[in-house]
Amino acid sequence: MINPLFPVNFFSLTKLPDADKAVELLLNAKLHSDQKFSWCGEDDGRHIKVERLESETVLPIIGPSISTFLQELGCLPCRISIQDVWKCTYSFGGYQETHQHKPSLLSAVIFLDDYEEGCSVFSFLNPEVRLIPDGLLELLPNVKETAHLAPMKGDILIFPSYLYHNVTKHQIEKPRRTVALNINLHKEEDIIK
Repeated sequence: MINPLFPVNFFSLTKLPDADKAVELLLNAKLHSDQKFSWCGEDDGRHIKVERLESETVLPIIGPSISTFLQELGCLPCRISIQDVWKCTYSFGGYQETHQHKPSLLSAVIFLDDYEEGCSVFSFLNPEVRLIPDGLLELLPNVKETAHLAPMKGDILIFPSYLYHNVTKHQIEKPRRTVALNINLHKEEDIIK
């Protein structure tokens, strides 16, 4: 019997409660007053329009999904805080290089459009593949270097921030829109009452 040793690479992909309403609220969410980013500029060649959103407008929309995720994970009671919320619009040729979101604990992406052929694809990368000798890797067809996802409108993807991920090049004229954010958790004893 095969037993995984360390189940640390995981994600949840579920539909937001009242997904159509949630998507509409996110599409029209209030913009943050600070629209400067250290990681993305208008002329960086990635063909992404990035807009920072006010985090307090997003938490009520996604809070129930995060709470469900934490319960399924077996997490101890904690307070959730959201930071770095941004709406990304990928135009033709748009992509996001491989990255992670440490030091945040969790990250999430909400998909505002249905996936369709030619649309950019969200992918997780498996860095441990590099540790497997080539001779063994060739004999393990189920061990993949990447895991590609094709989420639909109203889906929320939640995952540990240390997982490497990217967005492949967008190959259609219709824009791809998402809201991405980072989540931190605070132990109950650390909460100021």
